[in-house]
Amino acid sequence: MLNKTFQKALGFLQHPANTYKKENKTDIVEAFKYMLVLFLVASVLSAVITAITSSLPLAAIGFASMYITGIMLSVIAGLWLHLWAYIFGAKRGLNQTLKTVFYGGTPTYLFGWIPFIPIIFWLWSLYLQWVGLQKLHGMPGNKAAFSILIAFIIPVVITAVLALVALSVLAPIMAEYGGYDPGFQIPH
Repeated sequence: MLNKTFQKALGFLQHPANTYKKENKTDIVEAFKYMLVLFLVASVLSAVITAITSSLPLAAIGFASMYITGIMLSVIAGLWLHLWAYIFGAKRGLNQTLKTVFYGGTPTYLFGWIPFIPIIFWLWSLYLQWVGLQKLHGMPGNKAAFSILIAFIIPVVITAVLALVALSVLAPIMAEYGGYDPGFQIPH
């Protein structure tokens, strides 16, 4: 099974359009298993980096939280993308969009754990999702791009607004109490 998973991953990295065509009839459970295996690899590699640079207990917590959160966020991202893909003309069902997200995450699963440069692999994943919407839903490239852009931009804007609100609330509190105290340590 692992060999088949990594062969498929290589296909998505090297020939995404052809690999998506092959996966058009694949069951959603198969795509979900693929994501689970590759997310496990990413979580383990990320935990190793954390163990080397920080601590083993933090690595264990990071592994568990990354794996569980990553799976949940992938499903949520698939649902969110499907809303916009449907609005822009996707008619082949939610499973095709979920497969697009699960398979499209391949670069992030395999390389996103590398410190300082995960954005490169995340952008590559967005490109693969764009290809996936075209191949699995038969969407024109521009409509697939709009679906992905809107699905991406709305959460970014909401996050930015929430961060600004939090900062505006915290700034007066920090000013009143003298800001950050470098001598403060969290008790163990």
